[in-house]
Amino acid sequence: MAEKDNLQKLKENYEKLRKKYNLPEFDKLDDEFEIRKIDYDLNLVREIKRLVSSRLLYISDLLDPILNPHESLRSSIESNAVSEDDINEMVRFYKEIWHLLHVGANASFISDDEEAKYINDIVARWPKIKAKVKYFSDKLIIAWSQAEKDDAPSHYTG
Repeated sequence: MAEKDNLQKLKENYEKLRKKYNLPEFDKLDDEFEIRKIDYDLNLVREIKRLVSSRLLYISDLLDPILNPHESLRSSIESNAVSEDDINEMVRFYKEIWHLLHVGANASFISDDEEAKYINDIVARWPKIKAKVKYFSDKLIIAWSQAEKDDAPSHYTG
């Protein structure tokens, strides 16, 4: 009952902010960023910004072993799964993600208004971001599927 109560209060509080800052519908944000996890009595704009930034950081963490290979089986398999053109595109995308993360960090030191602008900017960009993540993720899924069938790579020294 308390969880349902929290969700209802969260939606009510969010609706006020949605109108004030022209934010997306609750369900749209919740589908992508799981904002229902937020306690209704917290600073909702700041907490939503944190969840959005967390999702971007997760994307960065997926790309990092490929772009910054180190002696691990994961880096070996994943960095060999993508072409040089894909690596170049991944670098551009990685830079975009980190730029957005820093914009979000900066917004948190300015105002709720800036954080709301950041949320709206990420939501507007989200379909393209998701499409790029899916493109790279599909390649990695194929690589890991193949890796399950293969012996350890001969150049792996871990």
